[in-house]
Amino acid sequence: MKKLLIIGDGGHGKSVLDCALSMNIYDEIAFLINHDEKETDKRLKKYRIFEKEKTNLSSLREEYNNIVVAIGDNNLRIALMKEYKDAGFNLETLIHASASVSQLASIGEGSVILANASVNAFTSIGEGCIINTNANVNHDSVLEKGVHLSPGVSMGGNVHIGEKTWIGVGSSVRNKISIGHDTIIGMGSVVIKDIDSGVIAYGTPCKTVKKNIC
Repeated sequence: MKKLLIIGDGGHGKSVLDCALSMNIYDEIAFLINHDEKETDKRLKKYRIFEKEKTNLSSLREEYNNIVVAIGDNNLRIALMKEYKDAGFNLETLIHASASVSQLASIGEGSVILANASVNAFTSIGEGCIINTNANVNHDSVLEKGVHLSPGVSMGGNVHIGEKTWIGVGSSVRNKISIGHDTIIGMGSVVIKDIDSGVIAYGTPCKTVKKNIC
């Protein structure tokens, strides 16, 4: 039997559940949460739920070795991925059945590609990335570790995005653009010039507004 443990039961956790179910390769799916089980959405109660503070991770690993960290926050997601990998868990890569992923693309461990997203030829997706619903990563682009593309993001080819950068809903990125690490691009932005690391930027055209305090 192949079992999957989803870390986190929030909105992104629900999307990851949908993704895992669409793949039809898991015999059982469960959740590991960091709060009281009573606060979990009742629609998830059909799945086994483990509270982290009440669970022995070593014992849990014996039953659920394959995990995915379903946390939207980039810094926390990457930190938890390291924690669980160091504890001996295997980081799964999930690709929704409706997503289009080129056989010429590379996808890092722990990344999730959600419904109707597309990843084109010779694209490199790093560890722990989120390619959200209807997002598009075009040819020859590089997304470093922990990047999150929100729903509806559209990218041209040869784009480079640094570690743990977050691109907001419905944003567009012109081809051959470079965006630094730990940067936030606000929703609906149109990026036509390179954006530095560690900043918050938004608008049409996208402009840096202030430093990003991580």
